[in-house]
Amino acid sequence: MSSIAIGFASIAAVLVLLALRAPIGVALGLVSLVGIWMVRGFDVSVGTLRTIPFFVCRELVALGDTDVYPDGS
Repeated sequence: MSSIAIGFASIAAVLVLLALRAPIGVALGLVSLVGIWMVRGFDVSVGTLRTIPFFVCRELVALGDTDVYPDGS
């Protein structure tokens, strides 16, 4: 399957998941991981899944958004 075909299938999969009332973040995340798996391989998709949380936390700390509980509790 070519990368273009995988892209069109991914768009269709996101639309189907949204029609089934899946949350947008879950639908996009699941389809993107499966797309990475199909294009680059299983190891790359698992590596992406492992590094994204650390990248997001690092960016939040770099932006100074470390206030986890804004109401002071």
